[in-house]
Amino acid sequence: MKLQKQTINLRFISLCLFVLAVMPLQAQKKGTVIEQIVAMVGDEVILQSELQYEINRAKAENQVAVDGNIHSQVIENMLMSKLLKEQAIVDSVIVTEDEVERQLDQRMSQYLRYAGSEEKLEQYFKKSTAEIRNELRDATRDMLIVERMKEEIVKDVKVTPAEVRTNFKEIPQDTLPLMPEKLIIQQITKKPEISEEEKDRIQEKLRNLRDEIYGGASFATMAVLHSEDPGSANKGGELGYTSRTGWVKEFADEAFSLKPGKISKIVQSDYGFHIIQLIDKKGDKVNARHILLKPKIELEYKQKAKNLLDSIRTAILNGETTFEAAAFNYSDDKDTRNNSGVLMNNRTMGAYFQKPELPPIISRNLEGVKEGELSEIFYDDQERVPMYKFFKIKSRIPEHKANLDEDWEIFENMVLTKKKQEVLNDWVAEKIKDTHVEISKNISREGFQHDWDSN
Repeated sequence: MKLQKQTINLRFISLCLFVLAVMPLQAQKKGTVIEQIVAMVGDEVILQSELQYEINRAKAENQVAVDGNIHSQVIENMLMSKLLKEQAIVDSVIVTEDEVERQLDQRMSQYLRYAGSEEKLEQYFKKSTAEIRNELRDATRDMLIVERMKEEIVKDVKVTPAEVRTNFKEIPQDTLPLMPEKLIIQQITKKPEISEEEKDRIQEKLRNLRDEIYGGASFATMAVLHSEDPGSANKGGELGYTSRTGWVKEFADEAFSLKPGKISKIVQSDYGFHIIQLIDKKGDKVNARHILLKPKIELEYKQKAKNLLDSIRTAILNGETTFEAAAFNYSDDKDTRNNSGVLMNNRTMGAYFQKPELPPIISRNLEGVKEGELSEIFYDDQERVPMYKFFKIKSRIPEHKANLDEDWEIFENMVLTKKKQEVLNDWVAEKIKDTHVEISKNISREGFQHDWDSN
């Protein structure tokens, strides 16, 4: 228990370092802070504050080799990220605002867990959670863009079963770790309906806002005052240049049909109801702003969804249908219903979760549930679209010594990661040759894997 508390404290310290480092950078972007540039990669810069933060974070999270030169490892990782971001701009690699918001959801959930409560988090930083979230948004977007660019470079890398077995045989058996318990989890979900009266209320409000804008009010001002999209409201609803695939279909179809300055009809998506104003078009991308209003879900419709899910759960328990068939026929979650309801681990891209990897709301609702059993039904309002859910533990592997039979996925990913890193290193070595790179003379080159001064 003491060790767990120390781990959580360490993570919270890491969080503090991250937020404290990002906040001055946001101010710097607004032109209020001038500080030393320690490196440039193309048009991308690395500031002294960024470098110091990354060094502190690497120490806190033990992300660098114990016997290595921590400064060299950190600065080279940062140089590689800037190089990847430069290439991402050239290749028009994008991430959607929805992806950014989902990543922020996960981060904020982690941070609140480490801090202990929302109140403690806000007291420490003297900012609201909304302000912290907004100030993490750009850094989160950059991180996702870099990861997307990496994926593009290594997308064709594969491993064979023979390579996995050979790699496993080369590992000394007495060094194989003890693996924690692992779970495969299935889910069935049901979204409460929205009443016609509530839909009418929301649409009437949007019509009134649109009339005000037609009457001379600023769309951006109306977005700041009324939009319920946390990612864009404080920016006047502006979403930035985005390709058609960067938005949900209903939104994209309407946005791309507009002429600059024109305002859309009311659009309904999974997120709620929107009105959209096109700002500009550039090639296959458009920049738009929107106002989003989210309908309130009435108690009657919540109860209806819960009752329906309860009848599905009862049918499974009575043997009238299987979990897999029920997930396919009735679940509202499009990401899992065609996969027997199985949740995917975004970190490993596999089906198994170690307990610490589970979101808190899942951990709580699986407490005491055994392999093959169903959880109780609960309301998950942490989803972007709130819904009722219940889970099944499809498989449980107890704590054990690592082996190929039970941990193939881990050893396969180990070999795949190694091969991808080799391909990425080769790409970096070639890219450096035709990219303008400047590094401060005060930065030691000792321990660099690549010759960053070669051009």
